[in-house]
Amino acid sequence: KNKSIKSAWTDALGLNRTISTIGYEEYENSTTLARLLCGKPSTKPPIWRTQNIRSNSPIYYMRPVVRDDFETKTYSRLKKTNLGFKMFDPLESPSFVLPRAVDEISASAGVVLHLVGEVYENATEHNYLNAFVLGLAHASRKIVLCLQHGTSPVPLDYRDLVSSWSDISDIQKYISDFALEVNSEVRSDKNEAKPRDRSFLESVSLGASAAENELQDLKHYFLETHEYQRCLRGEVQVVHGRKGSGKTAVFAQVRDKIRRDRKNVVLDLQPEGYQLLKLKDVVLTQLPGGTREHSIVAFWEYLLYLEIANKILQKDKHTYRNDHEIYDQYRDLEKEYSGPHYISAGDFAERLSRLIVAIQERFESINKKELAEATSKGFLDSDQLTQFLYSHDFSILRDKVMDYLELKQSLWILFDNLDKGWPAQGLTSDDAMMIRCLIEAINRMSLRLKKSGIRGGGIVFIRSDVFDLVINNTSDRGKLPAASIDWVDKEQLRELLRKRLIYFTGDHFSTDCDFKDVWTSVCVSHIDGEDTSSYMIDRSIMRPRSLIDLFQRCLSHAVNMGKTQIDEDDIRHGEEMYSSDLVRDIGFEIRDVFSDVEDILYCFIGSSQWINENDFAKLIQPISISEDARPKAVEYLLRSGFLGVVDIDKEEERYIYDFAYDYRRLAGWVNRLGAKDQVFCINPAFWKGLEISSFK
Repeated sequence: KNKSIKSAWTDALGLNRTISTIGYEEYENSTTLARLLCGKPSTKPPIWRTQNIRSNSPIYYMRPVVRDDFETKTYSRLKKTNLGFKMFDPLESPSFVLPRAVDEISASAGVVLHLVGEVYENATEHNYLNAFVLGLAHASRKIVLCLQHGTSPVPLDYRDLVSSWSDISDIQKYISDFALEVNSEVRSDKNEAKPRDRSFLESVSLGASAAENELQDLKHYFLETHEYQRCLRGEVQVVHGRKGSGKTAVFAQVRDKIRRDRKNVVLDLQPEGYQLLKLKDVVLTQLPGGTREHSIVAFWEYLLYLEIANKILQKDKHTYRNDHEIYDQYRDLEKEYSGPHYISAGDFAERLSRLIVAIQERFESINKKELAEATSKGFLDSDQLTQFLYSHDFSILRDKVMDYLELKQSLWILFDNLDKGWPAQGLTSDDAMMIRCLIEAINRMSLRLKKSGIRGGGIVFIRSDVFDLVINNTSDRGKLPAASIDWVDKEQLRELLRKRLIYFTGDHFSTDCDFKDVWTSVCVSHIDGEDTSSYMIDRSIMRPRSLIDLFQRCLSHAVNMGKTQIDEDDIRHGEEMYSSDLVRDIGFEIRDVFSDVEDILYCFIGSSQWINENDFAKLIQPISISEDARPKAVEYLLRSGFLGVVDIDKEEERYIYDFAYDYRRLAGWVNRLGAKDQVFCINPAFWKGLEISSFK
């Protein structure tokens, strides 16, 4: 009995960590607590705010943490409906902000969610959260599609609301029926309940912190930076930035800008993480070391030409019959592309999965001895690559694609989401090689385009820490044109806030309204004598996503308490929730590239704001880092922005963004002080989450 009580309490705590606080009442002792519990119901306005259905994105999707063929199929089918959707992605947002989710569900016609099996990590917490959302959606009379694999027991109170499937093809039928219902609901406009009058503060928003959820509106308030302009001019091959710096936003805006001209061919590819892991397992574990890099480059090159062919055929599907200039080339390419082993249906994620499965089947059918003999010379010739990797005659497919591209104006290849493909327990040299080989494959294609007089190029969008690992393993690192989109200017972040606030508050402000006027309309000007915009920016570790999340937490608290302006109390409570999420999020980032320091951030709970070298060594003792590994731990804590360095003479704190994210400059500044005089500082963004003493 005690065990079951403990288990239920643990589950409840897990759900409580996931869902942000709705509101609160203070009490001092049992007497005041009893008075609150037995008193009159709260007079605060309800959190449910009925809204009209969004016609451009009428679906709300609860995306699961588990990314497998099932999730890929669901995600792909939802995109294919062309109805548009908003989603909660736990990989992007560690906390489920209830007021925002309520608004999203209220403005939706339908909700899609999953129940996962207990074999998955955090399955109970995930299913509790989805059951909670299922209740919200059902109570508000939304169209609900709740998917579950197999016939695992479902609680009786919502068993009739769950759609079970045993074959992955069932998902297509479920979503097809769901899409028809949603579309019918949008068209009939049956919203009988009129939205109540909302206060000005309730209408305030900064939009979604993840670009995937704001693609419809992003163009209205996107901040066009110098790095964005360089991408449009084709001057870079790699765009790198920390998580939350806006890589996907740049990716989407570059894509949309270029493809406005129908003569341009834009290949926008976003593989899911587990697919890259499958590719690595299939190819790298099958091939001897000397052939791996050669084979991975060949795979990427083959995949790119397949996707270009698919894009061209889809783009000109309805026009080639009436265009004599492209008719013959189109039919030739169509005939060559439509091989028996590569199905063009579905989106890129589905096609990539099928291609990897086909390669795996070919490897399994090959005698291991023959494979070893074939690769003993350290590389694969074209016949061997065809046998092991290709389903087409690659040289013919490539020539057909290049011939067709000569009829177009330009070709652009944009790769995003690659940093979601890494194992959760640290990057390896093989992971870096996968990226390096992709860049090499794009380079080969760019050279071939240039020789044929075709304008174009390719850009890979990756995290900065991943980029550093790739660069460290590249011999000609200076030849790789790259752009960093990490933020160093506080005024740019203020401009980001201004543009978003003006857009999301409708006609309340003019487009040229000054930041100060906009900001003080929604938030008090100072907290403890400090400008509130500076206070939030200083706690955002200079990431737009973090700044938006912090603001939304503060705004949520103010709205839930029925206020007309964000005040100091709202900022403090919002900061507490935000900081706890940030500790967890940054901890995962550090773990992804250096698994030896998992949970290292929690070693600093209750420590002082400033710590010296000896203090640091004592604090990290619980996680047993060797003395040799300690410098590497310090490096990643400095790179992430968790730690900074202190100039004692000036009492000045400096973080990685104060050195334009150049770790060599920061390391040089640290080294000149010497180990004896080294003093680190903990970023104020983490103070609340780790209960850091703010005295020095």
